[in-house]
Amino acid sequence: MCFLFADSIVKISFFAIDTIDEKIVDIDFKTKKVIQSYEDFKTFLFEMLLEGKENLTDGIFFEFEV
Repeated sequence: MCFLFADSIVKISFFAIDTIDEKIVDIDFKTKKVIQSYEDFKTFLFEMLLEGKENLTDGIFFEFEV
């Protein structure tokens, strides 16, 4: 069983917590297959911060108007 908690507009995927293994999984929206797995929430946050920094450097981001 999984608990969905976020989605990624850039990668077109969503993130869930696998309640059996207690891992964070990145799941492709179309295929519903696991793209990547993270051991714990701390590792997940660290990787997301690194990816976000790289995306900003490479100009990959969305601008939203309020």
